[in-house]
Amino acid sequence: MGTLDEWAGLVNELGYVANEKSDVKISSEDLKKIGLEEKNDTVSGKYFPDHTLLALPGSTYGDHSGIVLLNEQFQQEKVLSDLELTNPIYMPSEGLIALRKSTGENTGIYDIKEQKWVVEAREEHFLKGMENGKLVKDNFVFAKAKGEDLVGYEIYDVSGKLKKAIDLTQYGHAKWDIFGYGEKMNGFLTDFVDDKNDLVRAILFDKDGEILIDSKSFDDQMIQMAKEYELDLHAGNIMIKEWNPGTDTVVIGNDDKKIIYHVGQKKILGLVDDHLPSNEFEKGEKHYILGRDKDGTLHCFDAEGNPTPWKSSDFDQLPDGDGLVWKKKDSVLAVLNVGDNTSANLDLTGIDIDGKSIILSDLGNAVYTMQLETENGDNPKAYAFKDGKVFAKGKYCDNLASEEFGDISELDGTNVVGIDGLYTVFDADGKALGTLSNVQKEKDSLLLTAKNYYIVRHGNYAMIYDYSGNALSQMLAGQGDE
Repeated sequence: MGTLDEWAGLVNELGYVANEKSDVKISSEDLKKIGLEEKNDTVSGKYFPDHTLLALPGSTYGDHSGIVLLNEQFQQEKVLSDLELTNPIYMPSEGLIALRKSTGENTGIYDIKEQKWVVEAREEHFLKGMENGKLVKDNFVFAKAKGEDLVGYEIYDVSGKLKKAIDLTQYGHAKWDIFGYGEKMNGFLTDFVDDKNDLVRAILFDKDGEILIDSKSFDDQMIQMAKEYELDLHAGNIMIKEWNPGTDTVVIGNDDKKIIYHVGQKKILGLVDDHLPSNEFEKGEKHYILGRDKDGTLHCFDAEGNPTPWKSSDFDQLPDGDGLVWKKKDSVLAVLNVGDNTSANLDLTGIDIDGKSIILSDLGNAVYTMQLETENGDNPKAYAFKDGKVFAKGKYCDNLASEEFGDISELDGTNVVGIDGLYTVFDADGKALGTLSNVQKEKDSLLLTAKNYYIVRHGNYAMIYDYSGNALSQMLAGQGDE
């Protein structure tokens, strides 16, 4: 394959020159004008968290299937050829992890240190709710199926020991379920149907498999509280409509009225109606939920069920799916996140938003993107802001590496803003790490960003760079999920 210097030279010969000034509407100079300096102080020899390897899907980052493990010198440590990983992760030297066999569709639990299955997935016995590549921090659940029917659960602790088995057939015909995993699992909701496939029962289990709420037998305290909202839980058409794991809430009711009940706090937060565009939303690692009180006033609640300081009367609109509201005054767009109460004043000088649909995204640390679309969708424009000032404009890249390779993987809390094919990477604190002018539009795919390095696909090779544009390593790239 040649030396790293030879490959770096070849890449540059082909026109992929790191930090070459781009002709699109963003550059290092533009960033510096608004006090958004690039951060080129890479940490020599310290790219990963302690005692970890960088685990990469072989289908994208190798010339074979399996999982490719790289050390901190970005050298291949080993290949786990019989396993499959969906997205890159930092894999610790020991612990349990959710993985799939390269020949199977279902996910099981794998012991990293011992390199063996703790609970192996089979066609009718498979991990529920936990995504591929997730490290086990708490209980995990395997489902037992019989054909297309869900017949039971097995709950294991963090060591892989079986704690409890649940026979779902004693409650009815189980059809669907929803699991909640953050750092730890906080429960799961199972729906049961009749012969016509209509929902007739729902049970919320905690992480140990104990029943928290059963729609067939609500407890007396909940029944009394619901009466204050003119909802009779004894009525035959009452059901658990939703479970929101992030805020530990359930929506209970019928087509006419629905309440939000906080499971942990054992209290009703308010009412839900069909006009709310989103019930639960997330900001960073925190979750929030919207609900109305008895007189119709809209409130936002945090994960502990406490109302946030936001007052709905200050804005004319409902929060969008990310909890954002905004209003224009002169040449400024005032934006507020109703969850964590962060706000920004976006400078609209030279930007016409009248008559256009606005899609705002809050990336945290005063970084926002705004897409403008007309009714017929012609000539959509996008802008990126830092501290209220525009630092990029053009066509939004949607943070998509390519159709073959999917979304850009953002490790270490990094965020990527893509405008006109040029990417700016921010760290977890909102500091600009750099603008990647060696990722050329229509030619390359930005695959991964991290605090001190990023990976770009150039043709058939994946190149690893630091934010000074120095090539750190390269590998023959796979063909993605074809």
